Amino acid sequence: MPVIVRQESLARQPSRRLRRRKPKMAGVPGGAQASEEVQQADASSDTGKTSQDAVQVATSSDAAAGKKVLAQSSGAPEITTAKKEVAQASVPGVSAVSPGGSSAGGAERKYALAPIKWNGSVSAGLLWSKGTYENHSHGFGNVETAKIQASTYILASYIAKVRGGIGFVHSTQNTKTPGVVDNRKNNLTLIGNADVSLFSYSRYPIKMGVDVSDSRALDVLTNDNRRSKRFIAEQEYKKPRNMNMWLGWNYGITSTQTDTIKELIATGTATFHGLPNKQESLDAKLNISRDDVRNSIAGESFTTERSLAMQRTYLPFDSLWSSATSVRLINTGQGSVDGGVLARNFYVDQIFSWQPEDEDLNVFVNGGVNLADTRTSYLSSVSTSHYLGGNVTATDIVSQNLRYTASGRVGLNVSAGRIGSGSGVGGKRTMAAEERVGAAYRADPYKMGKATYGRNWSVGLIADQASGGVRADQKITGSVGHSLGLPLDYKLFKKAQHFFFSVSQGLVATHGRILGNEVVLRNDLNAAWHTQWGGARAGVTLGVGNVRTWGRNPSSVPKKTRTISFDVVEDGTAQYRSGGWRLKGTVQAHLDVTGHVVVNVLGNAIYTKPRPFGVRGLTYQGSLLANPGQLNAGGPSTSVASQASQPSYSLVQQLRYRIGMNEALFTADMSSTGGHKSGGLYLQLRAWRNFGN
Repeated sequence: MPVIVRQESLARQPSRRLRRRKPKMAGVPGGAQASEEVQQADASSDTGKTSQDAVQVATSSDAAAGKKVLAQSSGAPEITTAKKEVAQASVPGVSAVSPGGSSAGGAERKYALAPIKWNGSVSAGLLWSKGTYENHSHGFGNVETAKIQASTYILASYIAKVRGGIGFVHSTQNTKTPGVVDNRKNNLTLIGNADVSLFSYSRYPIKMGVDVSDSRALDVLTNDNRRSKRFIAEQEYKKPRNMNMWLGWNYGITSTQTDTIKELIATGTATFHGLPNKQESLDAKLNISRDDVRNSIAGESFTTERSLAMQRTYLPFDSLWSSATSVRLINTGQGSVDGGVLARNFYVDQIFSWQPEDEDLNVFVNGGVNLADTRTSYLSSVSTSHYLGGNVTATDIVSQNLRYTASGRVGLNVSAGRIGSGSGVGGKRTMAAEERVGAAYRADPYKMGKATYGRNWSVGLIADQASGGVRADQKITGSVGHSLGLPLDYKLFKKAQHFFFSVSQGLVATHGRILGNEVVLRNDLNAAWHTQWGGARAGVTLGVGNVRTWGRNPSSVPKKTRTISFDVVEDGTAQYRSGGWRLKGTVQAHLDVTGHVVVNVLGNAIYTKPRPFGVRGLTYQGSLLANPGQLNAGGPSTSVASQASQPSYSLVQQLRYRIGMNEALFTADMSSTGGHKSGGLYLQLRAWRNFGN
């Protein structure tokens, strides 16, 4: 009589064991010990299930044959090898194996592919553009995009994660310009990405990736026609014991290209952090970067930087002395293919701090020693500079309101220059020293109801020394100031209103033996108001500053300067009311050397309105940046800055509509910079479709 076997238990056993099995791996949660416990638990439970199934099989077959089967009460009953082979052979897809080569469940272990998550999208769009001002060209084009993404893991998610994608962007554009031959462009761009992450949860994770993207394939419509390529590789090492050492590096290359600009940026960084003991820390960082820009209008330019920084910090627990030593080497370059400026800078800084053990003495001493060596070359000229100096500052905090300070510094600077291959010219050696003593007092605020009144004063003595020990100048400075703040909270139309008003005044007087006397009076007025209702908030900030100067050289500091700044904002905080507007600007007026009033104005306004006219999915946004330049209110000015400054502005308005996977964008912009005006109208339509799991 044929043996009846329960195929469900024998067929499902290997897949269940494979799904719960975890590899032994040091440093990973649930590693060797947890894996052994899981395997033992699986073996016991699976053996029990196999025994029960086998008992049922043996009972049915033995009853028909008239045989008797003995079962062991303490564990799984013994089944003959012949019956095992017969039972396994009767199950489709399960081969009979010997006891020595079989798994704990008695069947071969099956491996399967990890789940793959994938998705893709296709889109088709139309583009219409029309130029204004100097550019009267207009054109019509279409853009089609398609891309697919997939991600999975190898062996386990904490061993290797992989992600990749591929796609294309195809565009055709016909541009017509009056009096010029029509320009037709047909472009096909491949896009894609590939990323791999190894050992993400270990102490030495590795990540590498390549990405080629096109702004026309983004999820949001944009007028920016930009293509970029990126490569990145990074790795780090973390010591497991208390994380007292960390080492990491990364390297990346990014290439960006537009219709007029092509830029290549390469950056590499290596970082080290270590704690040799509980009192010291070591840090080091190596950075190498280069930025090449090719502009069809301005030409080519480059910027390079190579820097190495190391620092040792000493913070003992049983001492009130601490120090830090840092060494920096920085090489920079900037210029074009015709030549540029190369600079090499080397710095060594030793910083220390100390305070006495007596807690009743609130004295703090800080100081340091500085060494700097710089070399700058431009074309055939070379200049060098060497500096060695030191400084120390002592602060005595007498009380919460009063403190005394005393400081001193001394420095030696040696500079030289050379033109071509000739001898050095312009060599100079300068030694300077400065001593300062001062006191500062800030009184406790005096409260009158909700209003707060504060006052402060300070006095100081400054003595300068130049080469040869000759006193360059001695100055005495003193300042006094007071301020008044008044908050007001009230309700208007059943809404809370918060208002804050403050006014401050400060007077600084300086008496110098050589430079003479100078008095500066500064008055500031600030007011702020804000409120909130529903899902929106609004606020206004206004500031007015006035500075008046008497004495000294009239050309050094403007005699009168008045500044007015304002910031008005209204925006939404609710989910469906994210719009609002903001108006921000600064107006500054001062007297120049010729006595004329020069006014500088800078303003910025942004307005966002969701669902205009009650249309769902419609959003309007407009931004204005205006700089009228320097306005001379007293006649033509002779200053170079006034002649060089020209009015400029930029106005961009966008109307965006999106419903489901269909979207439209209408953009109107105009700008004027340096007397050159430009502008255009752009209309984009696009439909998306997504697919995947």
